[in-house]
Amino acid sequence: MSGRALTLFISGRLVQQEERDSVQNVVTAIAGPMGVEVLEIRWLGAGRSRSVRLVVDQDGGVGADTCARLSREFDLEWEARMAAPRDFALEITSPGPDRPLRTVKDFSRVVNRWVQVERQSDAGTDTLTGKVVSCSEDTLILSESGILPEAGDLSGCVAVPFAELRNAKILFVIGNTTPRGKMARRTTRR
Repeated sequence: MSGRALTLFISGRLVQQEERDSVQNVVTAIAGPMGVEVLEIRWLGAGRSRSVRLVVDQDGGVGADTCARLSREFDLEWEARMAAPRDFALEITSPGPDRPLRTVKDFSRVVNRWVQVERQSDAGTDTLTGKVVSCSEDTLILSESGILPEAGDLSGCVAVPFAELRNAKILFVIGNTTPRGKMARRTTRR
């Protein structure tokens, strides 16, 4: 490179890679020690109305107190590193209930919860619904009946290789399930 900063156009505004890296570095410095995982950093808007949206999560979920503390810590760290206040709005939010499930960590958070996964295999595409029993680095185990098996007994469970997963989401169950795992009422996605 010729020593010039790489620039990107985002929402019609020129944003320098250096500024993007600075935001990333500040977020990384404050989030980890707080036990917060940064899922996404997104630049929005242009000019005076530009903002950075941080989508964050942590075990047990993210509340307003965590978002407020992250915002305060971000500003302190930003001013210490940049020697100036930030010139963009900062939005901090949780991923919400519609968060797609993509990683082992995502599935580990929802063990014993109903999920729907779309699988693409040599046989074609199919959709499975079940409770997450466990997951490893390469395989997701689902109980289609909704009854969690005894330790070591995976009969009645389906193993889905992570390489075959295309889409996955949490299902919110309204009402109770019967002993056979059938939905007593209905399943809905929020």
